[in-house]
Amino acid sequence: MDRFFADRCIDDRAYITDTDEIKHITKVMRLRAGERVEIIAGPDKEYLAEIKEISKAEIELAIIEEIKKKRELDCRITIYQGIPKGQKMELIIQKATELGVYRIVPCDLKRCVSSISEKEDKKIARWQKIAHEASKQAKRLSVPAIENTMEIDEIIDDMKSNQINILFYESEDNLMLKDCLRRITSSGRKTVSAGIIIGPEGGLEECERAVLCEAGAESVSLGDRILRTETAAIYGAAVLAYEFE
Repeated sequence: MDRFFADRCIDDRAYITDTDEIKHITKVMRLRAGERVEIIAGPDKEYLAEIKEISKAEIELAIIEEIKKKRELDCRITIYQGIPKGQKMELIIQKATELGVYRIVPCDLKRCVSSISEKEDKKIARWQKIAHEASKQAKRLSVPAIENTMEIDEIIDDMKSNQINILFYESEDNLMLKDCLRRITSSGRKTVSAGIIIGPEGGLEECERAVLCEAGAESVSLGDRILRTETAAIYGAAVLAYEFE
Protein backbone atom coordinates (compact mmCIF):
# COMPACT_ATOMS: atom_id res chain seq x y z
CA MET A 1 0.00 0.00 0.00
CA ASP A 2 1.25 3.50 -0.83
CA ARG A 3 2.69 5.41 2.12
CA PHE A 4 3.15 9.13 2.75
CA PHE A 5 4.14 11.60 5.45
CA ALA A 6 1.33 13.95 6.53
CA ASP A 7 2.24 17.60 7.14
CA ARG A 8 -0.39 18.10 9.82
CA CYS A 9 -3.07 16.15 11.63
CA ILE A 10 -6.25 17.56 13.22
CA ASP A 11 -8.60 15.19 15.06
CA ASP A 12 -9.53 12.45 12.58
CA ARG A 13 -8.18 14.31 9.54
CA ALA A 14 -4.66 14.43 8.08
CA TYR A 15 -3.36 16.85 5.45
CA ILE A 16 -0.54 16.67 2.92
CA THR A 17 0.56 20.13 1.79
CA ASP A 18 4.05 19.52 0.36
CA THR A 19 3.81 20.45 -3.32
CA ASP A 20 6.24 17.78 -4.50
CA GLU A 21 4.35 15.12 -2.57
CA ILE A 22 1.00 16.30 -3.97
CA LYS A 23 2.41 16.17 -7.49
CA HIS A 24 3.78 12.67 -6.89
CA ILE A 25 0.45 11.43 -5.51
CA THR A 26 -1.69 12.93 -8.28
CA LYS A 27 0.55 12.85 -11.36
CA VAL A 28 2.80 9.84 -10.75
CA MET A 29 0.75 7.53 -8.51
CA ARG A 30 -2.54 8.86 -9.98
CA LEU A 31 -4.38 8.31 -6.71
CA ARG A 32 -7.94 9.54 -6.42
CA ALA A 33 -10.49 10.31 -3.71
CA GLY A 34 -11.78 7.14 -2.09
CA GLU A 35 -8.47 5.27 -2.29
CA ARG A 36 -6.73 4.11 0.89
CA VAL A 37 -3.11 4.79 1.83
CA GLU A 38 -0.86 4.59 4.88
CA ILE A 39 0.24 7.87 6.45
CA ILE A 40 2.75 8.89 9.11
CA ALA A 41 1.42 11.74 11.23
CA GLY A 42 3.49 12.84 14.19
CA PRO A 43 6.20 10.93 16.04
CA ASP A 44 5.67 7.16 16.11
CA LYS A 45 2.17 7.37 14.67
CA GLU A 46 1.00 5.68 11.50
CA TYR A 47 -2.52 5.25 10.23
CA LEU A 48 -4.63 3.69 7.55
CA ALA A 49 -6.41 6.59 5.86
CA GLU A 50 -8.73 7.33 2.97
CA ILE A 51 -8.23 10.19 0.54
CA LYS A 52 -11.19 12.57 0.79
CA GLU A 53 -10.33 15.65 -1.22
CA ILE A 54 -7.53 16.60 -3.59
CA SER A 55 -6.59 20.13 -4.60
CA LYS A 56 -3.43 21.84 -5.82
CA ALA A 57 -2.85 23.20 -2.30
CA GLU A 58 -3.48 20.10 -0.19
CA ILE A 59 -4.75 16.56 0.06
CA GLU A 60 -7.22 15.83 2.86
CA LEU A 61 -7.41 12.33 4.29
CA ALA A 62 -9.78 10.71 6.79
CA ILE A 63 -8.04 8.57 9.41
CA ILE A 64 -9.59 5.11 9.59
CA GLU A 65 -7.44 3.34 12.18
CA GLU A 66 -4.03 3.38 13.78
CA ILE A 67 -1.43 0.85 12.62
CA LYS A 68 0.49 -0.47 15.62
CA LYS A 69 3.80 -1.94 14.52
CA LYS A 70 7.32 -1.46 15.84
CA ARG A 71 9.20 0.14 12.95
CA GLU A 72 12.16 1.92 14.58
CA LEU A 73 15.29 0.56 16.25
CA ASP A 74 15.66 0.95 20.00
CA CYS A 75 19.32 1.87 19.44
CA ARG A 76 19.76 5.30 17.85
CA ILE A 77 22.66 4.93 15.42
CA THR A 78 24.60 7.90 14.06
CA ILE A 79 26.94 7.37 11.11
CA TYR A 80 29.85 9.80 10.85
CA GLN A 81 30.77 9.28 7.20
CA GLY A 82 33.90 10.65 5.53
CA ILE A 83 32.55 12.22 2.34
CA PRO A 84 33.17 9.79 -0.56
CA LYS A 85 33.48 10.48 -4.27
CA GLY A 86 30.64 10.63 -6.74
CA GLN A 87 27.25 9.27 -5.79
CA LYS A 88 28.43 6.89 -3.08
CA MET A 89 26.99 9.10 -0.34
CA GLU A 90 23.55 8.71 -1.89
CA LEU A 91 23.85 4.92 -1.68
CA ILE A 92 25.03 5.11 1.94
CA ILE A 93 22.11 7.34 2.91
CA GLN A 94 19.55 5.19 1.13
CA LYS A 95 20.72 1.88 2.63
CA ALA A 96 21.45 3.28 6.10
CA THR A 97 17.92 4.67 6.17
CA GLU A 98 16.47 1.29 5.24
CA LEU A 99 18.50 -0.30 8.06
CA GLY A 100 17.07 2.09 10.65
CA VAL A 101 19.90 4.60 11.18
CA TYR A 102 18.86 7.67 13.18
CA ARG A 103 21.32 10.33 11.91
CA ILE A 104 23.94 10.64 9.16
CA VAL A 105 26.75 13.16 9.47
CA PRO A 106 28.90 13.96 6.38
CA CYS A 107 32.49 14.46 7.61
CA ASP A 108 35.23 16.53 5.99
CA LEU A 109 38.37 14.52 6.81
CA LYS A 110 41.95 14.83 5.60
CA ARG A 111 41.75 12.15 2.91
CA CYS A 112 38.42 13.26 1.47
CA VAL A 113 38.87 14.02 -2.21
CA SER A 114 35.33 15.29 -2.51
CA SER A 115 33.94 18.37 -0.81
CA ILE A 116 30.41 19.76 -0.64
CA SER A 117 31.32 23.13 0.89
CA GLU A 118 30.46 25.19 -2.20
CA LYS A 119 27.04 23.61 -2.72
CA GLU A 120 26.35 22.30 0.76
CA ASP A 121 22.74 23.48 1.09
CA LYS A 122 21.74 21.87 -2.21
CA LYS A 123 23.60 18.65 -1.43
CA ILE A 124 22.12 18.31 2.05
CA ALA A 125 18.62 19.00 0.67
CA ARG A 126 19.08 16.31 -1.99
CA TRP A 127 20.42 13.81 0.54
CA GLN A 128 17.54 14.57 2.90
CA LYS A 129 15.09 13.88 0.08
CA ILE A 130 16.77 10.53 -0.59
CA ALA A 131 16.40 9.68 3.11
CA HIS A 132 12.75 10.74 2.97
CA GLU A 133 11.99 8.44 0.03
CA ALA A 134 13.93 5.54 1.58
CA SER A 135 12.00 5.97 4.84
CA LYS A 136 8.70 5.64 2.97
CA GLN A 137 9.92 2.55 1.12
CA ALA A 138 11.15 0.93 4.34
CA LYS A 139 7.92 1.83 6.19
CA ARG A 140 9.76 3.80 8.83
CA LEU A 141 8.02 6.24 11.16
CA SER A 142 10.77 8.84 10.96
CA VAL A 143 13.31 10.21 8.49
CA PRO A 144 17.01 10.24 9.48
CA ALA A 145 18.47 13.71 9.90
CA ILE A 146 21.21 14.51 7.38
CA GLU A 147 23.37 16.95 9.29
CA ASN A 148 25.61 19.71 7.94
CA THR A 149 29.22 18.76 7.29
CA MET A 150 31.41 18.40 10.36
CA GLU A 151 35.18 18.62 10.73
CA ILE A 152 37.15 16.64 13.28
CA ASP A 153 36.64 19.00 16.25
CA GLU A 154 32.89 19.11 15.61
CA ILE A 155 32.74 15.31 15.33
CA ILE A 156 34.46 14.96 18.71
CA ASP A 157 31.99 17.34 20.30
CA ASP A 158 29.01 15.59 18.68
CA MET A 159 30.25 12.17 19.83
CA LYS A 160 29.54 13.16 23.42
CA SER A 161 25.82 12.64 22.84
CA ASN A 162 26.40 8.90 22.13
CA GLN A 163 26.82 6.23 24.77
CA ILE A 164 29.37 4.40 22.64
CA ASN A 165 31.42 5.39 19.58
CA ILE A 166 33.08 2.84 17.31
CA LEU A 167 35.71 3.77 14.76
CA PHE A 168 36.34 1.43 11.82
CA TYR A 169 40.09 1.38 11.12
CA GLU A 170 41.69 -0.90 8.54
CA SER A 171 45.05 -1.01 10.36
CA GLU A 172 43.61 -1.99 13.74
CA ASP A 173 45.20 -5.22 15.00
CA ASN A 174 44.08 -5.42 18.62
CA LEU A 175 40.28 -5.31 18.66
CA MET A 176 37.67 -6.87 16.37
CA LEU A 177 34.21 -5.38 16.04
CA LYS A 178 32.57 -8.59 17.29
CA ASP A 179 34.76 -8.60 20.42
CA CYS A 180 33.98 -4.95 21.12
CA LEU A 181 30.24 -5.54 20.83
CA ARG A 182 30.40 -8.78 22.82
CA ARG A 183 32.08 -6.97 25.70
CA ILE A 184 29.45 -4.22 25.66
CA THR A 185 26.46 -6.57 25.54
CA SER A 186 27.86 -9.06 28.07
CA SER A 187 28.21 -6.28 30.62
CA GLY A 188 24.43 -5.91 30.61
CA ARG A 189 24.69 -2.35 29.35
CA LYS A 190 21.58 -1.26 27.46
CA THR A 191 22.92 0.95 24.69
CA VAL A 192 20.40 3.38 23.23
CA SER A 193 22.75 5.59 21.19
CA ALA A 194 25.82 4.60 19.20
CA GLY A 195 28.13 6.35 16.76
CA ILE A 196 29.94 4.68 13.85
CA ILE A 197 32.92 6.58 12.42
CA ILE A 198 34.00 5.71 8.87
CA GLY A 199 36.75 7.29 6.82
CA PRO A 200 36.51 8.19 3.11
CA GLU A 201 38.07 6.09 0.31
CA GLY A 202 41.61 6.71 1.55
CA GLY A 203 40.73 5.89 5.14
CA LEU A 204 41.50 7.89 8.27
CA GLU A 205 44.83 9.55 8.93
CA GLU A 206 46.62 8.13 11.97
CA CYS A 207 46.45 11.55 13.64
CA GLU A 208 42.65 11.58 13.15
CA ARG A 209 42.33 8.11 14.62
CA ALA A 210 44.46 9.16 17.59
CA VAL A 211 42.38 12.22 18.52
CA LEU A 212 39.10 10.36 18.03
CA CYS A 213 40.25 7.52 20.26
CA GLU A 214 41.50 10.01 22.83
CA ALA A 215 37.98 11.47 22.80
CA GLY A 216 36.49 8.06 23.62
CA ALA A 217 36.00 6.24 20.30
CA GLU A 218 36.99 2.56 20.19
CA SER A 219 39.12 1.63 17.19
CA VAL A 220 38.03 -1.73 15.74
CA SER A 221 38.84 -3.99 12.81
CA LEU A 222 36.23 -5.48 10.50
CA GLY A 223 38.53 -8.37 9.62
CA ASP A 224 41.26 -9.15 7.12
CA ARG A 225 39.26 -8.02 4.11
CA ILE A 226 39.29 -4.32 3.29
CA LEU A 227 35.80 -2.95 2.63
CA ARG A 228 34.94 0.04 0.49
CA THR A 229 33.76 3.03 2.49
CA GLU A 230 30.15 2.61 1.36
CA THR A 231 30.24 -1.11 2.19
CA ALA A 232 31.66 -0.42 5.64
CA ALA A 233 28.82 2.01 6.43
CA ILE A 234 26.12 -0.48 5.41
CA TYR A 235 27.85 -3.38 7.14
CA GLY A 236 28.33 -1.41 10.35
CA ALA A 237 24.72 -0.24 10.49
CA ALA A 238 23.44 -3.78 9.91
CA VAL A 239 25.69 -5.33 12.58
CA LEU A 240 24.78 -2.76 15.24
CA ALA A 241 21.08 -2.97 14.42
CA TYR A 242 21.24 -6.77 14.82
CA GLU A 243 23.34 -6.70 17.97
CA PHE A 244 21.33 -4.14 19.91
CA GLU A 245 17.90 -5.34 18.83
